[in-house]
Amino acid sequence: MALSTDEIEAIQGVSKVSRPTSIADHLRRNMDLMTPSERKIARTLLSSYPAVGLSSVADLAQHSSSSPASVIRLVQKLGFGGFLEFQGALLEELTVRRAGPKDRLERSPNHSNFEAAISPLAKGMAETITSITETIPESEFSAAIETLCDLSKRVWLIGGRSSRSWAMLLENYLLRLRPEVALLSNDLNSRSAAIIDASKKSVLVAFDVRRYELDTVHVVKAFKERHAKVLLITDVLLSPAANYADIVLPINVEVPAPFDTAVAGIALVEMLTSAVLSGLGNYGVQRMNLWEESTARGLTD
Repeated sequence: MALSTDEIEAIQGVSKVSRPTSIADHLRRNMDLMTPSERKIARTLLSSYPAVGLSSVADLAQHSSSSPASVIRLVQKLGFGGFLEFQGALLEELTVRRAGPKDRLERSPNHSNFEAAISPLAKGMAETITSITETIPESEFSAAIETLCDLSKRVWLIGGRSSRSWAMLLENYLLRLRPEVALLSNDLNSRSAAIIDASKKSVLVAFDVRRYELDTVHVVKAFKERHAKVLLITDVLLSPAANYADIVLPINVEVPAPFDTAVAGIALVEMLTSAVLSGLGNYGVQRMNLWEESTARGLTD
């Protein structure tokens, strides 16, 4: 059986994260606390997550140019009694990652009573928001704000079936605060042009939550190969796009309902916007005032 959170912390000396995260997220957060051999294994796991972790101990050791003993030590540091238990956790993650609304329907409350139906869902939604300070490291959030406040860079945004609305909302807010912000078009020609033109002067803000979309992962990888800075907003199980991201902001999206909730994503977008406005100072305020003046004639009270 896996060690408790407190036992894992005693081994690693890491700070408590009370909300569950994926093994990949745990590896990323604690890379600096590992031995050189353990870091090689962790990077190998992250480079082809979770597939390479489902191979044998000997295969993982060979892929990472380490020893089977080092693999076992890392697995134990993660809180597992052995490699088979570690693989079981990976398989469980895969099941959760692939679960769609139909799969979660049977686990959702089935009540016709208003209070019984709404109360657990409302509580779950509220918890996904309050947990943002637990699932997102302060250093990652600060890096995201610094990146979005860099006016020398062009900001592109992309989202998937469910998360594209988050990308659109962040675009809407950022346009009021800074120049050079655009949502990536779904048109293949326009998207290809944006990828080709990407450079170290580009930032890609990608939204990808379960079930993850290969198209988003491919775009993230393409921007990274063009030396762009990549900011990924994903759920706590981590999109495969995390392998290519410079900054990762994981949030909880699971609630007692067939569909994952969007409220944490919207809340994070608003938190980012507020922090960017503070980071831009007078420039952001002046641009926002100009924006309001230019649109005032088309609005009514």
